[in-house]
Amino acid sequence: MTPRDFSEVRLGDLLSSEPYTGVRQDSDDDGDGGGMIPYVTTGLVAAKDVVDQPPTESTRRGSKGRWASFGDILLQCRGIERRARVPAAIVKLDEDLAFTESLILVRVDPTRADPDYIRLYLASEVAGAALAAVATGTTITYLRPEALTGLKLRLPSLEAQHEIAAKLAGMHAHLRTIYTTAATFRDLISVASEGLLAGTLRISAIEARPHRARAGARRTANAPDQHADGQQ
Repeated sequence: MTPRDFSEVRLGDLLSSEPYTGVRQDSDDDGDGGGMIPYVTTGLVAAKDVVDQPPTESTRRGSKGRWASFGDILLQCRGIERRARVPAAIVKLDEDLAFTESLILVRVDPTRADPDYIRLYLASEVAGAALAAVATGTTITYLRPEALTGLKLRLPSLEAQHEIAAKLAGMHAHLRTIYTTAATFRDLISVASEGLLAGTLRISAIEARPHRARAGARRTANAPDQHADGQQ
């Protein structure tokens, strides 16, 4: 794939509906008796690039609500001027989700573009600079939903988008595994440090020693082959 395989398009031409912000309705039910609905916060979007578990927060379901559903992208729209990347997450749940007014819903037409690919693009540094440029406000910058439709991006074929999105998803999954492993080692080091400094843990307890079974296996592997010499 070369740059020639990418064509410049407007984001608005890839969407199945106009972008819009969310709303929280803790107190006004509007009398529809809809009960409660899971609620996506900006903190959740900043922490996760995929919403695949029901949020712990909820809000009242009312007629003024705007729901996100499977395949929708939620993009942060406030205070983005200092960010190299604008937080964005894609919904992977088969249920309606309410979301804060600080998030914009972007609904991609899957026949025109891969929603996962568009999510990756919107969360990239290139898109972050473009989004910050069209944001308004001085004290707190705000990205208007209508400003998104004019955003231009370079797009490969739909098949290539699927391949790129899948490849990057695998790389990010591997990176999360590395982070988890590193966090585990940090916890172990912290526990060992506190124990050693407090005198509740002896150095001999944390010395790296070869496992007996592995040591035995190495000795067997390094031993001369007696049968080769005709010995029993």
